Amino acid sequence: MLKRKIFSLMFICFICIISTLLSISICNPCLANATRSMSTSLTRFMVRDEYRCVYQTICCMYLTVPQDMTTTMIVNYQYNGPSLISSTVIVSANPFYIDGELLIADGAVYYYNSKCFVVHQIKEDNRYQCWSDITGLTPGTTYFYASIVTASDFQRNVSTHHNYKFRTAPTNDSFTFVSGVGRQWNEPAISLADLATATEPLFAMIGGDIIMNDGNGNCFLDWDYWFAMWHKHMTTPLGYTIPLLTSIGEREAGTFGAPREWDSFYLHYFPHQIGLQDINPQHRPTHHAHSINNLNILALDTNVHTSISDQVDFIKSQLSTKTTKHIVLYDLPMAMPHGSHNSIEWLTSNQMKEQWLPLMTDARMVFENHESPSDYQQINKTFYFGTGVGDTALIVDTKDYCVKFLRNREIHPKIICTTP
Repeated sequence: MLKRKIFSLMFICFICIISTLLSISICNPCLANATRSMSTSLTRFMVRDEYRCVYQTICCMYLTVPQDMTTTMIVNYQYNGPSLISSTVIVSANPFYIDGELLIADGAVYYYNSKCFVVHQIKEDNRYQCWSDITGLTPGTTYFYASIVTASDFQRNVSTHHNYKFRTAPTNDSFTFVSGVGRQWNEPAISLADLATATEPLFAMIGGDIIMNDGNGNCFLDWDYWFAMWHKHMTTPLGYTIPLLTSIGEREAGTFGAPREWDSFYLHYFPHQIGLQDINPQHRPTHHAHSINNLNILALDTNVHTSISDQVDFIKSQLSTKTTKHIVLYDLPMAMPHGSHNSIEWLTSNQMKEQWLPLMTDARMVFENHESPSDYQQINKTFYFGTGVGDTALIVDTKDYCVKFLRNREIHPKIICTTP
């Protein structure tokens, strides 16, 4: 009788241990459709990803395009470590060097306080997302920048290891920008990035579906990898960081018409306006405008978090200035190449055709993404370009608004000039 009780107790303990190990092994799974690698809390603990943000370091340093890139810039970065007390971005028109607590600089140095918040979606790190509005800049000027974090349990501050570099937009001169690079980082995409950066673009546009993990908060390593690849392959030959101008796609939240709570990272990672410090990142606007010289760029939300109809008045007001050249960026194309006519994509696409298409006559160029074919069409005076398949990038020169196609690791001979 005693042996039977002991055996029963041992069996129950065995089941409990197995159940615990099993629950740990499948806890917090990253199982999105097109994640870089499926994982769980256990696998992420046992196998260290080489691109993961290292503890007690600053990582994922990148720029986002604000409303006016001639005199402002937005610097973004992450910190992984003990409780953050404060953080600062240092900016100078001259190179400078940080050695521990010592700042060695030749010329004026400006300090900008950063806004930081805990990225609660990343349960396995003590991760902070920070951004700083850099204002009062001179147009057409090169600036060097770095970030510093003061945190608890530190004997000294943590800083970036070297200067990064950006340039503000010129007020009169033409410039180039790129669209369609960075939606994935396979070998063809890296070749496209190398071709694109060789043209020294002022900024890069990505029209949604940046990472195909459906907003899964457990897939945070996908973003660590993406930002590492962006820094590696989207720094120009002259050493400039290329700022990002993005619009949201359904892959950032899992579907169209998604609640903002389903969007684990995009809303937190991509501020595109100066002065958002007092707004919950989850409530940031998903449609915004950017003025650079005589160019106005509209980034729209194709019914991911903001409905098609709720953006009509915004589009009308932005496209009303006839002396300005207008460019529009969004994810879902107005003409879906395939799919069910009852799907939410088709319904959204039809709403766009009914409510947005008549307004686009005042736009010079429209950049569509999602699954749009890598080509172009002209409707009235507006050129529609597609980069949704991922095999093509576009280089635009604002001197004459001609578009070059980057395909198959080379600049395609096709050039489309949109000047009336």
